Amino acid sequence: MKYLLSLFLIIGIITPNFAQIEEDEEEEMDEGIAGTIFFGLNIGGIKPNNKPALIYNGFQTEFGIPFYFNNINFQQELDNYFIYNYRLVFPQVQTVRYRTTYNVGGHAGVHLDESIAIYADINITKIKAEDVFTVEVDNPNDPSLTGNAQLQQLPIFGSESRTNLNLGLQATFYEEGPLKSYFNLFGNVNNTRLEENFFVINNQKYPIRHNAQTNGIATNGQVNFTETAPPGGIGFGGGAGLGAKYKFNDKFTFDLNYYATYTNTRMNAEFKPYGLNHALMLRILWG
Repeated sequence: MKYLLSLFLIIGIITPNFAQIEEDEEEEMDEGIAGTIFFGLNIGGIKPNNKPALIYNGFQTEFGIPFYFNNINFQQELDNYFIYNYRLVFPQVQTVRYRTTYNVGGHAGVHLDESIAIYADINITKIKAEDVFTVEVDNPNDPSLTGNAQLQQLPIFGSESRTNLNLGLQATFYEEGPLKSYFNLFGNVNNTRLEENFFVINNQKYPIRHNAQTNGIATNGQVNFTETAPPGGIGFGGGAGLGAKYKFNDKFTFDLNYYATYTNTRMNAEFKPYGLNHALMLRILWG
């Protein structure tokens, strides 16, 4: 009996010491990772909200599609293409769409402890917009029309550059071996610049002018323009996401992150719509 009591006494003495050792090891681990910096490269894709793309439809500026159709300097080349009487159909709804496109940049942060980190992302993307506009043509030689106008759809194109800066917090909610899952919350600052906008008729590009004024007629009969800064500006918002990290070795970590950003995209002082943008990002991190 006394041996049994002695065993219980030894266990009672050792167990708290082991617990204290484990706590000390955990604290040392937390202290070891706190302040650790990590950084890496981003590559992925983004599906932008389509609301800002309305600016590319050719009817939102004084020198868009109607300008060309109503200007005598372009009448002959349009008459030669359409042959018969023609007229524009003005759009009733928003139809311009952005393409899903690439998103690349850099990522850096610092661990506050084992499960919390603050970080910054900066990503650059080039976004393409596409649409069509419709022209009614009175073609009397097409029997299938039965007195109705022929509808021709002609393409419109646009492109812009965007830079996004995200500043946020990552919090780990699951960890098993080298695998971690986390959620992130962040604020967003973005800078947008319109780069190109035009429509095409008979393989000829017609630039859609923004922030422009006419500057007389050139010797070839075409209209000269003076253009100021292109549409664009600074927008603000925020977002959230979910991600998973896999620590490949002591130095490198793979990080897959989906996030959604609700932000405004400033195209000009009056047109800066809010919307939801979706992104999927693969990161290779060091640290």
